[in-house]
Amino acid sequence: MKMSTKANTPIKLKRLVLSSVLYLIWASIGAVVAIVLNRPAQFGGSTSGLPVVQDFIYGSGTAMSPTLLWWMVPQAFLTWLAWKQTNRRSTWGVIGLTLFGATEVIGAVGEPITYELLNPSTFNLLLAVIQAGMITIPFVMMVFGIQEWRRRRSEAKQKESLPS
Repeated sequence: MKMSTKANTPIKLKRLVLSSVLYLIWASIGAVVAIVLNRPAQFGGSTSGLPVVQDFIYGSGTAMSPTLLWWMVPQAFLTWLAWKQTNRRSTWGVIGLTLFGATEVIGAVGEPITYELLNPSTFNLLLAVIQAGMITIPFVMMVFGIQEWRRRRSEAKQKESLPS
């Protein structure tokens, strides 16, 4: 996704969009690793029973990434909305990315692989780094989303209070 620099784009919006793009790249790396290691999603102990590649494309995702069609593509769309659109559409993108970030943190924490990596006997540095990113990047995205949403609300209140 090529992002043209807008001179008047708020820094909080830039940070939100960049964190979303970083998450999509990071999740793609996590998906490749999970596919190679044959690690399907097992959030809360449930599984779809699909092979890992199919699980990534249209199932429950993998142990280290969300599903492509039902999660990553909509997130990319919300990122585009937040960045390229104006006013209400952009705000829907910001709110959507904020909610996606919160849900992604919960999703990563709910995967058994997270707890396997906390155990010294099953610790793997590469997987731990990937999984740490799968938790921290969307958390940061959520924080930036909240900041941007608050900035927009503050601006809207200021415009309302100006005399006509």
